[in-house]
Amino acid sequence: MSKSNILPDKNELKKAFEVIKGAQIPSVPDIVVNLHAEFEKEEPDIERISDLVAKDQAITGQVIKTVNSPLFGLQQPVESIPQAVVLLGLNKVKNLVTAAAFQSKIQAKSPIAVQIWHDSLSVAQVAMKIAQHIHDISQDEAYLAALLHNCGAMLLAEKFPGYEDLLRIENEFPAALIDRENRRLGSNHVVIGYMFAKHWKLPERVCQAIYHHHDLRCEKIKECKLRALIAILKLAHQLVMEKYTINDTESLERIQFLSYPKQELMLDEEFLDGLRTDAFLGQD
Repeated sequence: MSKSNILPDKNELKKAFEVIKGAQIPSVPDIVVNLHAEFEKEEPDIERISDLVAKDQAITGQVIKTVNSPLFGLQQPVESIPQAVVLLGLNKVKNLVTAAAFQSKIQAKSPIAVQIWHDSLSVAQVAMKIAQHIHDISQDEAYLAALLHNCGAMLLAEKFPGYEDLLRIENEFPAALIDRENRRLGSNHVVIGYMFAKHWKLPERVCQAIYHHHDLRCEKIKECKLRALIAILKLAHQLVMEKYTINDTESLERIQFLSYPKQELMLDEEFLDGLRTDAFLGQD
């Protein structure tokens, strides 16, 4: 499936809404609502932002843990949110707080939803490592997008007991999965993921990358940063999915699917082999 539109149309959104209606959708935490309200001001108050985050010890701990991971490469460990703001900047901290808030809200119940979530954590780690080498995309943005890239699939897995049957083809036929979801369910996880991301007020580029991360090709997208973020999601996701490969034979569709991010990001095979090791180790 190759989308010619950057955004889902009204009909896609309507179908997605009907499919997901009645599902238990994680509500947006107050900390995210208040944080975005502060950022919408002409001059956001750094002290107030720090205070808002510091009130939630679990989210503060997760943000500091992420910032202090080797992938950020900071010369000195961060010990507080104000320090993180000074070292990384407001936007990066906002993305990391949103990611941490999402993690705190996830309560996957069905085995397949739990599997999707665990894989998303691995994808987020691999995406951060890729972003280290991509000038246009920051690690926090890659992390946030990767963590939520399959939120639509998680919602479908919780609502439809037979969703696991659809996922069986994902590794070898990543684009065909979307067509099968449309036929079987009336919508698909990328449109639902886009709706969820908008509901959580994620950055627009992240919302669009979630919508396009199963496209075979993305040449029609003019924005270079969006193409790069999509490529990171596609590559990180597929590398993590390789652990479910039954045999060494790759489908033509999967080869085509992986060729795009390799070309877009200009990564060599030695680097990709290192990413595969990280993906199989399931770093978190």
